[in-house]
Amino acid sequence: AGRIAGAVLVLYYLDKPGLLDEITRVQHQFKNVISSTLHLHLEENKCLEIIAVEGSVQEVRSLNQVLVAKKGIKQVKVAAIAP
Repeated sequence: AGRIAGAVLVLYYLDKPGLLDEITRVQHQFKNVISSTLHLHLEENKCLEIIAVEGSVQEVRSLNQVLVAKKGIKQVKVAAIAP
């Protein structure tokens, strides 16, 4: 598998206590592929995290799988290109 660059979009609600801390922990765990993050407040309790990634397909896939498994995260989408 080659290298990719792109973004991981994470939609979640703040109704699950500690979820934001869990997302931050995951981002630190994958700091080798995450270059930047952007946090948007969509509504009072709904947020969108845009995570810029660059690395191996396998590492980005692992990040996606960890995020999808978190309770409270509603959607995860990956948009990537092979530079």
